[in-house]
Amino acid sequence: MMFVLLATLLTGAVATAALIPLVIRLAHRRGWLAYPRADRWHHTPTALMGGLGLFGGTVAALFVAGQAPAWWLAAGATLMFATGVVDDRWTLNPVAKLLAQVAAAALPLVAGVHFGDALPVFVSIPLTFLWVIGVTNAVNLIDGMDGLAAGIAGIAAGVLGAAALLVGDGSTATLAFGLAGACVGFLFYNVKPARIFMGDGGSLFLGYTLAAVALTLQDQPTARVDRLAILLVPIAVLAVPIFDTTLVTLMRVLNGRRVTQGGTDHLMHRLVFLGLSERRTVAFLWAVGLVCGLVALSTFVLALPVVLTLAAGLITALYGLATFVSGADVYARRTSTDGEEAGAPDAEAGTLRSRVGGFLSAVMGREWRAISGMLGDLVLVAAAFHAAHLLHGEHGVTEQKLAFVGAALPFVMVTKIAAFYALGLYRGIWRYAGTPELARIAAANVLASLAVFGVVTAVFGAGAVSPAVLLIDGMIASIAAAAVRLGVRGAHHAVLAQRHTGGERVLLYGAGDAGLLSLRELRQNPDAGFSPVGFLDDDPLKRGMMAQGLHVLGGLTDLARLCEAHRVRVVLVTASRMTAARRRQIFDACEAAGVECRGRALTFDPLARAAGSEEAVAA
Repeated sequence: MMFVLLATLLTGAVATAALIPLVIRLAHRRGWLAYPRADRWHHTPTALMGGLGLFGGTVAALFVAGQAPAWWLAAGATLMFATGVVDDRWTLNPVAKLLAQVAAAALPLVAGVHFGDALPVFVSIPLTFLWVIGVTNAVNLIDGMDGLAAGIAGIAAGVLGAAALLVGDGSTATLAFGLAGACVGFLFYNVKPARIFMGDGGSLFLGYTLAAVALTLQDQPTARVDRLAILLVPIAVLAVPIFDTTLVTLMRVLNGRRVTQGGTDHLMHRLVFLGLSERRTVAFLWAVGLVCGLVALSTFVLALPVVLTLAAGLITALYGLATFVSGADVYARRTSTDGEEAGAPDAEAGTLRSRVGGFLSAVMGREWRAISGMLGDLVLVAAAFHAAHLLHGEHGVTEQKLAFVGAALPFVMVTKIAAFYALGLYRGIWRYAGTPELARIAAANVLASLAVFGVVTAVFGAGAVSPAVLLIDGMIASIAAAAVRLGVRGAHHAVLAQRHTGGERVLLYGAGDAGLLSLRELRQNPDAGFSPVGFLDDDPLKRGMMAQGLHVLGGLTDLARLCEAHRVRVVLVTASRMTAARRRQIFDACEAAGVECRGRALTFDPLARAAGSEEAVAA
């Protein structure tokens, strides 16, 4: 079986890689090209109809393997492929596309296959339509950056194939691996800079096939022994497109935009807007998809408490990602295609944050930020308590121990969140978190562990919980809480470090606190027109070290050489404590090197008394 799967994977990759050059030549000859538009990401005319290669490569892989998918799956995938190709060529009406998707989603129901077959019919039938149509469109929506959709679909197909193999469904595994191979072959021509796009013919085909493979897994009799795993695997493995669709829908509603309009406001576009390069963005989202897939596969090989702990951490991380990228004001410039001038300022762009805050405030009250943090911590606290018992298990994780964890968990969660609130963990601005915040997290967890010990002892009796378990629990909770909070700061600075403003290349003189503050200010304010390339510092021990992504390149004697090597025309002196003689030396060195020398000054000037006057506004 493994030989068959490997042959299927390789055939799919080779066949697709062989077909795509033919499709590219045909597309250029027939004019099947995607031209740049305001709501699209590419900048040059690019061949369409990559779905022809994906579909052909998958069919070739199944032919070599001697496997034929179920009739309803083959018919639905072919219908979606044909619908997408027609839309790529002649542009279908959205209603017609939706009707085709409804028809394709009805096919598994006709064959007696539906999502969550253990659920009542009146629940499973709507879920089947929602699952098939939702996943099909989710994959279509993430096809907005070179290599992203094909990579995510290939990872999802590989994970679903592995899941099918684990439940003994060789036929479904073959189909999944053939699809994964086709995605790999397509990526040779689709990674940046892409020579071809898959178009709707490829994305609708991939989305439907992935959704159908997940349904096929649930329909296997051997899969019924692990119903939870079969339900969670497809959701987890397709977390990236589902996450993106949910985020885009919510942000467009909050911003007063139509959900169906095109635009560069998806997850990948937000990451690029915040400073990541396109390649790094795609690689990051591939990694997210792979991690979600591995967590999904863990449901087959790990104990349920371990899986729940991993899932809790993953959910918290995705929640943090959503919070981070939602701050990207991607609507600052128009991306609509409804006759609006591309690139014109959006009059409502500045209201995005107030809309989001207003919505959350209406739902949760004025303390919505604290409540959001509490919800994230509830997941972490529950996961830490589970993990502590798993790690301490001297005699294994017994049913009695799991029952105690389930009974005690509500008391533990409420007690810990109350302790966190009392110590001020929900009143901090974590983007600038540092040592004081770490100390506060540690103190809060010590207090929380003592409170939990008292509460659990009072409710369940002495000896109900081991002090060693509480010690492990406290350590895990502290690390998790610190990782989430400092992760906000770390992610923010990591993204800023990748941002290229395109301004004047400058060297920063001074790698101390003032230099780091100046670097942060320049990165957060690209309108300043400076692009930092490195530090200069008088301390020889700092040479070669890195500070917030920039190297300390040398000292004053190296200034002329470094300015020439890095094409620098401006040196910014950031050090606030410096003798007049040293400043003269720096100025003379800059003058000898033929570069401009600027100093940074922090002043607080008095405001005009006539508040509201034109003079005060101008000041």
